[in-house]
Amino acid sequence: MGDGLEIKNVGTNASIINKEAGDLALGSSDAPAMTIIANNNIGIGTALPSHNVTLDFNKNAKTNDSVDVSELIMKFANTAEITGSANGIGFSNSSVPENVGAAIMFERTGTQSNGDLHFATKNTGVFGGDIPIRMTLNQNGNLGIGTTTPNNSRLHVVGSTDTAVYATTTSGSSVQVAIYGNQSNGAFGAGVVGKGFGGAGTIPSSRDIGVYGSSSDVAIWSQGKLKVVDGTEGSGKVLTSDGTGTASWRTNIGFNASSTTVVSIASGASLTRIYGNVNFNDGGAYNNATGVFTAPTSGVYQFNYSENFNAVNSTSGHAVLKLQVNGVDAPGCAARVQPGGLASNNWGIENSLTLKLNAGDLVTVLVSNSGIGVNLLTTPFNQNGGFSGFRVY
Repeated sequence: MGDGLEIKNVGTNASIINKEAGDLALGSSDAPAMTIIANNNIGIGTALPSHNVTLDFNKNAKTNDSVDVSELIMKFANTAEITGSANGIGFSNSSVPENVGAAIMFERTGTQSNGDLHFATKNTGVFGGDIPIRMTLNQNGNLGIGTTTPNNSRLHVVGSTDTAVYATTTSGSSVQVAIYGNQSNGAFGAGVVGKGFGGAGTIPSSRDIGVYGSSSDVAIWSQGKLKVVDGTEGSGKVLTSDGTGTASWRTNIGFNASSTTVVSIASGASLTRIYGNVNFNDGGAYNNATGVFTAPTSGVYQFNYSENFNAVNSTSGHAVLKLQVNGVDAPGCAARVQPGGLASNNWGIENSLTLKLNAGDLVTVLVSNSGIGVNLLTTPFNQNGGFSGFRVY
């Protein structure tokens, strides 16, 4: 036995102790397998354990993108082979054995020991008790945070507060990329950015979210449909932006109106034409009772306007058709036609004009009898004149 070795049993207990300040080795086949050195560090596979327990074997458990299970240094097993059963390891920083603060657990979910890996942490000061699972890596490689069933995507995050995912960077860049994606060939890059694009360095009082692309010409790219819902969306509306880049839904503006009412205009007189028959009036900006179009928003508008007249016993003067904005002739708006006498039946005049308007501007059509010498009559046909327009941008 040797002077420094003690082997004894007391009741049902037994012990092997090196009484000297040296190592104790246990093994078989004339070779040590486990060594307890003088400071009570335990080494398995090594005679020089640097920590309380050290396992040291010349193993390589990685093979390509898989694990070579025959090369694993340690295995935790449960031979019950019951689906839904689990085994694992716990972590504690307490003198009370029941106070386990964290755990890693493997759950069998099918045959041949396939299943999910769970991670649990304790967040209360309650004595003992079960520990809630915080994260799960399932058998398909999906990672769930806040859920034990991450079946919808590769990363499935469920949060009980407004913020499910919070990420930041300390790079100091003016574009602080929180979540970054890059296709393997480098063709596309994408990210979700908060406090980016030169934004303030403090947490904003309102939500601050940007979408950033690494390409110089693509910031948002979707192969599917893009849906923007802010309460103002509607059928046929157009998404547009203001000078700051803030997008909003814009109602399409366009109208087409005509008249079958015969009007008489004395020589030297003018009148604002009212086109009462509305073919369409998208956005409701045209008033067929007054003949006034009111620009709902600032922008560029295109207008078309026309009139048809009966023959008159005159070849003097002109019929004049104008477009007015807020009662003032618009630049380049006047179209003039000289009457051709009684032989000139159903003669007409028409014009078109592009205008840049401010919101609230009033647009009307003015018809004038400029020195013809007799009354000017519109035709009694189904349509003796028209007024139409639409917003270009």
